[in-house]
Amino acid sequence: MMRFVTKREYWDLEDSGLLETLPCPAPWHLKTIQDAVAFSRLHMLRGKTIAEIGGGNSRLLPTLARQNHCVNIEKFEGCGAGPTENALPSEISVIDAYLGHTGALLAKETFDAAFSISVIEHVAPEDMEFFFHDNARILKKNSLSLHLIDISCSDTPSSHMQKRFSMIKQHFFKFFTPLSHEIIAEDDLHFRCEYATNPDNVTHSWAQIVPDARTIFETHQICSIVLAGYAR
Repeated sequence: MMRFVTKREYWDLEDSGLLETLPCPAPWHLKTIQDAVAFSRLHMLRGKTIAEIGGGNSRLLPTLARQNHCVNIEKFEGCGAGPTENALPSEISVIDAYLGHTGALLAKETFDAAFSISVIEHVAPEDMEFFFHDNARILKKNSLSLHLIDISCSDTPSSHMQKRFSMIKQHFFKFFTPLSHEIIAEDDLHFRCEYATNPDNVTHSWAQIVPDARTIFETHQICSIVLAGYAR
């Protein structure tokens, strides 16, 4: 599976009541939608070992940890405007590493599921294969790998975005079997009204954090891709 998250998908999760066990987000933004999609795939797990990759002060792990052993693979170095201090409950273990460099810290086939939210767009191209190789290494066979990825979409696909997502697709499916046959083509990497997206006030706040990207934010919608598969 590699597809856009839609409004209908998110609204259906809201209507189901599934999200009532999660903390109320403040402020509301794209990560609210990404949390909902990830939680819909993970909430039924019981007695499992779950890793969040680059989770920062995770919004999902405290809830998932009520029924599972949860681990945050996070260096707390502020990467991507993330946190620099750990404020998670003590029962959530922290592995001080970036995925791709956990060999000395995590054994093979440790986890029953691993996920990330707004992380893969920050992985450098030269690190992408190491990232997914390590992702597969720490997962038990046939376990779920789930990623929600930010994407800036304009009216037409950009060659840069097509190249970036082609590389992500290539490296991910080298190690994982798709969760479904929904695999977006590079020519479809443009905005459609059905896609869930950031509200404009939040995109404005992002432009204030990253002024050099303001021109892009003015002409693009910030959406999310869901990427999912089973470890081979």
